[in-house]
Amino acid sequence: MPTSGVSSFDPTFDDILQDAVGMVGGGPVLADELISARRGLDYLLTDLQNKNVLLHKIETTTVPVSASVASLSFDQSISDVLTVTLRTNSTDILLERDGFERWAEIPTKSAPGRPTRYWWDRRRTGNTLNFWPVPDQTYTTVLTVQKNAENTLRAFDNVDVPRRFLPALLYGLAYWIGLRRPNVDANRLALLRSEYERAVRDAMREDRERGKVFIRIGR
Repeated sequence: MPTSGVSSFDPTFDDILQDAVGMVGGGPVLADELISARRGLDYLLTDLQNKNVLLHKIETTTVPVSASVASLSFDQSISDVLTVTLRTNSTDILLERDGFERWAEIPTKSAPGRPTRYWWDRRRTGNTLNFWPVPDQTYTTVLTVQKNAENTLRAFDNVDVPRRFLPALLYGLAYWIGLRRPNVDANRLALLRSEYERAVRDAMREDRERGKVFIRIGR
């Protein structure tokens, strides 16, 4: 028998919700539970990003930096800056990332020069990329950034994850709904949580970087 020839499985939030409710059991989805489940899905997406760097949310962007501009501001769509490269006429120079403590130890943060280090200051409503030294001329920076998953706003929206993460979202949402519904069997909740954790591990394993990694100790 021939196959469908279609490989575009991409369920909407409503599809995932209906399947998740079927796993939990009980009555139909009411309006307040629909709103709660939508928030629950966004919590799950945040939890997934906290567990690992998701490759499908990695992007490369080019940003010019003018002389005397010590920092760049970014909105909430950017979760983290993984690498910062200074692009010159002859070569690309990878900047070193500082943590807060090392950045705080710099005595002259306003010193001008070619940037060699940066600090990514993560805030609730936005993030700032700080350079040291402060650029002494206009440079082009190439940023590798991790973006936040998009919110799920409507029932007919697709969720901002690739196919490999759909089972994890399904089991995780079912567990979320089960925790909020009364009289759900504790064994069922434990099973849903176990399946969610297993599906997350499988998705993270599938999402791993497959390029070769070389580690050199000393010189």
